[in-house]
Amino acid sequence: MRTQNLKLARKWHLLLIWPALLSVLIYVLSSLAHPVAGWVGPEKQRFKAPSFQVDAKVVNSIASIIKHNQLTSAQVAKLVPFENETLFQVTQGSGKNLTRRYFSIDEHKELPKQDSKQAIWLAQQYVMGSPKVKFVEYITKFNEVYPKNNRLLPVYKIHYQTAGNLVATVHTESLALVSLNNDAKRLMKRIFRMFHTFDWLNEYESIRLTLIATLLSLILVMSITGFYFLLVMKRKRLIKKTERRWHQRLAYVLVLPLFLFSISGFYHLLHTSIYTPKDNLALNNELDLALWKNEVVTSDHINSLSFSDVSLVQGSGPLYRLRKDKDNQQSAKQVYFLDANTGQSLKYSDQGLAHTNLTQQLSLTFEQISRSRWLYGFEPGYSFKNKRLPVMKIELLDEKNHHVFIDPITQNLVDSNNAVLRLEGYSFSYLHMWGWLKPILGHDGRDVIFTVILMLTLILSLLGLRVHLAAKRSQKIPAVVLSKA
Repeated sequence: MRTQNLKLARKWHLLLIWPALLSVLIYVLSSLAHPVAGWVGPEKQRFKAPSFQVDAKVVNSIASIIKHNQLTSAQVAKLVPFENETLFQVTQGSGKNLTRRYFSIDEHKELPKQDSKQAIWLAQQYVMGSPKVKFVEYITKFNEVYPKNNRLLPVYKIHYQTAGNLVATVHTESLALVSLNNDAKRLMKRIFRMFHTFDWLNEYESIRLTLIATLLSLILVMSITGFYFLLVMKRKRLIKKTERRWHQRLAYVLVLPLFLFSISGFYHLLHTSIYTPKDNLALNNELDLALWKNEVVTSDHINSLSFSDVSLVQGSGPLYRLRKDKDNQQSAKQVYFLDANTGQSLKYSDQGLAHTNLTQQLSLTFEQISRSRWLYGFEPGYSFKNKRLPVMKIELLDEKNHHVFIDPITQNLVDSNNAVLRLEGYSFSYLHMWGWLKPILGHDGRDVIFTVILMLTLILSLLGLRVHLAAKRSQKIPAVVLSKA
């Protein structure tokens, strides 16, 4: 039985060597494009969003803006920096009808067409130098160039007049830099999309699925049959031929990564193509701005502080949320909630507000909130594509065991997932992208190890081909000798 299994494994290992080599070439080279894109991309001037500092008097400026401009509703209302001043940003509507309006906190008047100016200024905070703007592009829906996994809409693409055609994509509500690309980075991303995810076949999904599944199957079969060789064949002496010896040694190192890459790739392919969650959570946090139009009197303690976040949130009544940055390494950040009618400081907390909001809008009980904690870094269930940190991660004991991620500044739902999405997320992050290396080696260190493994995989495949061709040549030599005799 063991001999038969060994013959069968050898048969398929040799039979698939050419198509498997093609599959390895396609996936190794396209996978290399992923870390290389980061290395050849433009350098950022900063990694954190620009900030501002204001005192508590600003709450009355906000009230005056709302009253004098007769503002009625908003999805988000908060302060944002711009050049040497601070503006009151009001986001209204949704989808294609979404608009962002800006008001001067000094003059209380609206600044026309400010959102595009805000985007240009924001992008300049991230790019190196002072490149000249060529043109500005406003993106309101996802497309091939700006795919759905980017999460944020609408965004601005700022095109610069540079040798590498620099483009910065920014999201003015979160002050986030979504991406920073040049020609070299775009080329690497194009190669990745063309030969790794085969996005150019999106209109023919069944063909795309079949093609990728076939390529992954070849790698999977080769890794399984190769592992079987290593498992059952005992090597009593040193292999004399160099290429055969190194093929075996590399196989010991690479058989597990190749197996996990193939399995997790299959899982990701089927999950993204077939599974569509039907339980997307949504919160309606529309603000009735008329509730914030009254001027208030704040305490001497509040007046003595400086704040780096000011936003409007809804509790049992209208509230101003003001966040004070830490003064030194020992003191923690502090958040104050002021009653928008009286100016009195109330005993609210970000998490308490989020819990109350969730129970009311999702018809939950407080007992169904299993766990709540602050998230200061991205994780498999909360991708860096969301661009917002910190957020509150709240685990629910509902039917689908949802995890929700709440932006504390606005109390809006940033993202959510269920148990099925989390399982695939962990599989893709840890088994396919080797995310478990990031806490140990950092992002760049992970990319270096990943690149080394890919190059060794290519060497393993080429050595295997050379061993195979050498064996075929040695089989032909006796036949030639006999024919001459």
